[in-house]
Amino acid sequence: MTLDEKRGSVSGTFEAAYHSGGMKCRFPCDVTLETLYTFYIALDYVFDVYTGKEPVVILEGGGTSQNRSKITLHFDKKGHTIVSGCLMNQNTGCQSGICFRDIVIDNLYMTELIGSLMRFYAELKKIQGNGNFY
Repeated sequence: MTLDEKRGSVSGTFEAAYHSGGMKCRFPCDVTLETLYTFYIALDYVFDVYTGKEPVVILEGGGTSQNRSKITLHFDKKGHTIVSGCLMNQNTGCQSGICFRDIVIDNLYMTELIGSLMRFYAELKKIQGNGNFY
């Protein structure tokens, strides 16, 4: 992350990392501060307001490519989050990436995720001097 003094904003890149079965990969993905912030706001709102109503929250990568990253979180009435989608690799022009299909996780992890995003953006706000991430 770097602070652009002229624009008064923080910029940076995100990497996707995947470790499973002896395989380790890491690559830059097309998620931006803006798209992650939009996802965080929607996630926090849905988790607080629509618990038990099976809402959906989507994280989409930046840009206009058809092959951009898209992760969908669907909350069920049983207290689980079903995660599906792909994080696309910018090194390949978003032609490849890591895809997930119907991974079920406990909603307790969502409070950790929301808390982490809240702390992340609070620190960026301190660095940037404002909360304009759009």
